[in-house]
Amino acid sequence: MAKWLRFAQVFMLLLLVSAVAPSLVFAQGGETPIRIPPALTGRDGKVLVGNARGVIYKSTVKPDKSMLLEDSIKAGQAGLPDSLDGVWYLAMPRPGDKNYVMGLASIKNNGAKKYCLIHSSDFGTSWTVTEPAALADPQFTVTTNFWLQGLTEMFWMNGGQRGWMYGKKGIVATTDGGATWQVQLKTVADEREGFNEGVWALCFRDSQNGVAAIGIPASMKFKYTTDGGASWTPSNGSAPELLRVNQIDWVNKEYRAFCFDRNQLSSNGYWYFSPDGVSWGSSKRIFNITREQSYMSEMFWVGHNQGLMVLRSGDIFRTDYNSDATYYPGRNWTKVQPADSVVYPIPVSGGSGWGQKTILIKDQAGNDLFVHTSTLRPDGSIYRLLAWGIEILSSAPIDPAFTQELHLNAYPNPATGTSQLQFQLSAPEAGMVVVVDPLGREVIRRNLGLLDAGQQQVALDVAGLPAGMYRYILQLGQRRAGGAVVVAR
Repeated sequence: MAKWLRFAQVFMLLLLVSAVAPSLVFAQGGETPIRIPPALTGRDGKVLVGNARGVIYKSTVKPDKSMLLEDSIKAGQAGLPDSLDGVWYLAMPRPGDKNYVMGLASIKNNGAKKYCLIHSSDFGTSWTVTEPAALADPQFTVTTNFWLQGLTEMFWMNGGQRGWMYGKKGIVATTDGGATWQVQLKTVADEREGFNEGVWALCFRDSQNGVAAIGIPASMKFKYTTDGGASWTPSNGSAPELLRVNQIDWVNKEYRAFCFDRNQLSSNGYWYFSPDGVSWGSSKRIFNITREQSYMSEMFWVGHNQGLMVLRSGDIFRTDYNSDATYYPGRNWTKVQPADSVVYPIPVSGGSGWGQKTILIKDQAGNDLFVHTSTLRPDGSIYRLLAWGIEILSSAPIDPAFTQELHLNAYPNPATGTSQLQFQLSAPEAGMVVVVDPLGREVIRRNLGLLDAGQQQVALDVAGLPAGMYRYILQLGQRRAGGAVVVAR
């Protein structure tokens, strides 16, 4: 009888723990509860960071990669309302506008919190506030709990005209650059763990076709849309029931989902690939990066087979694996930069949890730059803000199929003074061109801004270059095309 009573007590205790602390069910295997990352955006070595206390920091990356804090803007300052309660996400949705910033924020009124949008046309010097009706929907709760936050991220395309905000309670969308918003999806509660079926990752390949990972923390499934997110249909494929999706990207005409199996967090992560989001192939394992390193890390594809992964420890890994019948993009990884030794890394386990955000921008000289921030606190207080320089574009592989698709060529070739890059765009796209000499050194870099659809011509001034064969690389979004131009003397 005593043994039965003890068993019953233990059983009831386990039920009580699972009922009052659903987020800890996922925080297993030494993992810690996750915090909402600080808001982060930037360009040309200038950075804006926002946190859950409603503070926006303006910083500049110095030549030695240290961060110079220039200003901190709080509620009631620079056009921000006195009721500003939190800044959750910052974005620069218009590729051709280096000064426009939009942020997802929250305001507090009589103890109740609701979402709003903050806008700046001068890169954070002054702000205005709008309160779209869609964001005031009671479905989208504002909280500092990572697992329950109603909206958390933005996804933009078409030059900032089409946008989606998504989170643990659903999706809202705009088709007019953020002037108006509509509720597209309201997720429902799942009794298994007390969570809503949140939207954990989202990606669109064009304005109508997209993919999302939707479910509870312990069980996410791929769903696809063909109407811009108005409706979502379960995808076909071999994804396991207990799936954790970190990120989904559209790269070289395929979706790539960076995932983990919740029951096998001690193993490496893996990829799922899909050409259309409707059907997904079998999982493909990630090698050389352990779970403790890669869990909640961020992925940056800079070419078909080339990518960089920023780990929460501060390590940066790189993949450059040629795809063939045996291998696949993202299979093997090499550490190219160890964790910054100047600051303490985010704990691998234990502690109070973490949240991180990394962006890939240019510094004031046009060099590639990672800016990384993280927090250990629910209020988003900045634990660290770091910048790392890393060479990306000049060594990135060229996609021959993309080059052919653009009808990219240089004329005249050979050239003595100016050579014109000629190519065709099917839709507006932000672009950049780099020219590399025979030794692999970058000799020309031009930011092209937002290019309209149609025939394009970009002049390359090669008059001051020594004779030889040079490689030109055209970057459009996350894809790269290119070729060679001969400089004659």
